Amino acid sequence: MDIGWNNGNCVFGISLNDGGFGWVFGDPWMRAFCNVFDIEEEFYTVRNIIIDPTCLLMLVTKGQSICERIAQFIDVLAWFSITGFLFNGTLLGWRRECSIIPHTSDVDIAMFAHQHSDAFIQALKSGSIPNFKLIQIYGKNEDSYEIQVVSDGVRIDLFYVYEEKQRNISYITGMRLTEKQQIKWLYPHFTEICASELHGHFVHLPCDVEKLLLAEYGKDWRIDHDTAYYSWDMSPKNTEDWRFLSDAELKEMYQRFP
Repeated sequence: MDIGWNNGNCVFGISLNDGGFGWVFGDPWMRAFCNVFDIEEEFYTVRNIIIDPTCLLMLVTKGQSICERIAQFIDVLAWFSITGFLFNGTLLGWRRECSIIPHTSDVDIAMFAHQHSDAFIQALKSGSIPNFKLIQIYGKNEDSYEIQVVSDGVRIDLFYVYEEKQRNISYITGMRLTEKQQIKWLYPHFTEICASELHGHFVHLPCDVEKLLLAEYGKDWRIDHDTAYYSWDMSPKNTEDWRFLSDAELKEMYQRFP
C-alpha cells in the first residue's frame, strides 16, 4: 500500500499485484477490498481521505504498531482453532481509512460463538499466552461473551458473535456496569469470512463489510467522527437494550483480573 499527498489530502493506493489482495476462504475470486471506488485494469485507486497533516505520522506509526498486535492476536486465536476477524471500529478503519482510525482507543476483534474454546480461556487466565494479558470477561459464553485483553498498551476487545434464528440476525453484546444491564448490537445475519491485509499483515474480516457498517453506523459511515464524541453504547444505530442483572448475576457475569 502506498501513501502520498494530493492537494493536501492523504491518498492511499493499493496495487493489484497478483490479484490476491483479499479473498474468501475456498473461493479465490471473491476478494475483500478496503475503500475501493474505481477500478482501472492493473491498479486500484483508493478514495481520497482528508486528514490533518499532524495525524499522518501517527496514522502510519500507530497504525503499524497496532496492526502487529492485531495480527499476533489473530494468530493466537488460530492456535485454538478460532477464526478471529476485524469488527466494529477496527473494521470501519480497514474499510474507510485502509488503516487504524487515528483517534481510536482500542481494537475490536470478533469470533463466532460456536468456536468457543475452554482451553483458550484457561490459557488467558493462567497468563500462559505471551504478550497478552487478560483484563476483563463480560457475560457468559452461551449468549453474551466479551473478553478484554491488553498487549503493549493496546486494548483488544474480543466479541463473540451469536445468531438469533427467529429474527435471522447476528449479534454481539456489551454490559452497562452501572445500570447492571446487558445490551445487544444487531447485524444482518452473516457467516462468511474473507481474508485481506492491513499494513502488510494478514487479517480476516466479514465478507459483506458494508452491510455490517451500514447497520452499525448508518448511511454516513464514511464520515469520520471524533472518538471523544462517540458513546460506545448509545451512538451505534444497532443498539438494543436487553436484560437487567441481579447482583448475583452480575457477580457471576463480570470478572475482572488484576
